[in-house]
Amino acid sequence: MKHIVVIPGDGIGPEIILPITELLASFGSYECVVYNKIKDIANRSRATKEILKFYETYIGEEPKVSKSHWARYNILDGLIKKYLFSRDPSKKEEYDGYKYIGISQELKKSVKDSDACLFGSIQDPNGGYLLFWFRQGLDLFANVRPAKCYPNVPCYRKNIDLVIVRENTEGLYVGMEYQKPDAVLAVKLQTKRGVERIIKFAFDFTRDRKLKGSKGHLICVDKANALPICDGYFRFAFSSKAKQYSDIQTQDWFVDRAAMELIRAPETIDVMVTSNLYGDILSDEASALVGGLGITPSGEIGTNYALFQPVSGTAPDIAGKNIANPLSALFSTVMMLDYLREIEHANSLETAILKYLQTGQGFTPDMGGTGKTSEVFTEISHYL
Repeated sequence: MKHIVVIPGDGIGPEIILPITELLASFGSYECVVYNKIKDIANRSRATKEILKFYETYIGEEPKVSKSHWARYNILDGLIKKYLFSRDPSKKEEYDGYKYIGISQELKKSVKDSDACLFGSIQDPNGGYLLFWFRQGLDLFANVRPAKCYPNVPCYRKNIDLVIVRENTEGLYVGMEYQKPDAVLAVKLQTKRGVERIIKFAFDFTRDRKLKGSKGHLICVDKANALPICDGYFRFAFSSKAKQYSDIQTQDWFVDRAAMELIRAPETIDVMVTSNLYGDILSDEASALVGGLGITPSGEIGTNYALFQPVSGTAPDIAGKNIANPLSALFSTVMMLDYLREIEHANSLETAILKYLQTGQGFTPDMGGTGKTSEVFTEISHYL
């Protein structure tokens, strides 16, 4: 019996996430623990108050503290040292920089005891910080974003089937920012451990895809010409690791070329590996080529934990109208089942989704139809 923590969140989250628990129940081998209310996740008032206090704007003034998602440390007086020299990966201890957010111990324990987490989205300061806790606290270092053409879904080019593997815990998104009256500073942090493990993950991922029939082609995306030390190291680590994977074809692209090639010839791309910021931007660009964010899934994977999330967001303008597209959540569930090595169930659900798409009927408004969210689940369940 696999244990799944389900966090529907706000907006359209409950509409596109909760019915999936029924689909999983129909397989008979999954126990879903659902956190329905925001108060189950965090002390909302306390967290919001602390976050807003911490993120006061100091435009034109000398700030009293550096602005950081990690903790209230002055960057030069301890934050970098704390991360680089005090965080021992061999020790299974949780980084404590998020205690002030108020995430409940119950949720933390439940997630850590689970086999995977299915996450909706939260339209609240807590949402971003909850994801930060997942990514940093659980060390979910690999963000996997597929973009693939499906039957009867508008696709920019035929035969697009690519994946962007994004480093998920370092780069500019660690939130190390500092402000002086006449200057601001953002630190792009990349460690040897962080760079080498995401590159190894991408090579292994590409090899697995090749066994399933893909091209076996991995592209390193960076900006080493403008950032020769930081991005140059990423490129160097990639070329060094490539020597251990002679069965994988490799290329190096600057990020501007990668953005162009996604438009020029996306059908030729198999897998890209890149750093946090570049991957965030390129993966949304790739989603636009295959039907938009309403259809593309994502997975955030670490050594011991994993979270799977639709990238469609909370969409508050359509929340409660029963017209949200649940395909992103459903394909994220396929990714989750594949991660859990429940291959039969993953294939069964993916096949059911494809049969629904092949009918060309009952699509939600974002796909040009008049169908309802609940009707999509009903149709897909008929094919299981």
